[in-house]
Amino acid sequence: MVRADRKARRAGRVQVAPVLPEEVLDRAASMFLTQGYYRTRMSDIADSFGVTHAALYYHFQNKQDILSQINKRAISELLAFATDIVARDTAPRETLLALLRSHLAYVAQSPAFVATLLEHDLEIPVEDFDEIQGMRRKYTEVFVGAYDQARALAEVPDVDSNLAVSLLIGACNWVYRWYDPEGGLTPDELVEQAMLLLCALLRR
Repeated sequence: MVRADRKARRAGRVQVAPVLPEEVLDRAASMFLTQGYYRTRMSDIADSFGVTHAALYYHFQNKQDILSQINKRAISELLAFATDIVARDTAPRETLLALLRSHLAYVAQSPAFVATLLEHDLEIPVEDFDEIQGMRRKYTEVFVGAYDQARALAEVPDVDSNLAVSLLIGACNWVYRWYDPEGGLTPDELVEQAMLLLCALLRR
């Protein structure tokens, strides 16, 4: 069907809407998750829109560029959520819990972007990887800062903040590997139940 549409478009019988960069990132992330990054070709992504390679290369240099942009978008969104939470100026423990809730919700609701964020680092061009790593560190530092403040007030277990944050975020990240939205829990229900557990773990 896609091939027929492309032939008709070339013959001038079908009008294809321009492909937007954000749409490409959404589609590519989904394809990377379902069929694998290495198995997904630029032509596969183009075919899914019924367009030629040129429509993609107008926005992206290659598949690695798409991978980099997915990473940057995911981290940018997470950072925006985290910055908003910290700006609310709530008690340190409540800030930490809100950060964890936000992160967990993102993982549950955007598994394709999270998978791309956590995998394939070796495929990201060096110049992009340095920028992405800087963004990741900035994001993690927000959590560490919140844990440090809560720890100083004896609101959370007295363990190393970097260790605690790595374990907490790591546990949340793994959700994308096993969570099935059709398995009985909606993303919101998953977040609520997970937060009950995290709240209990973070009591002094």
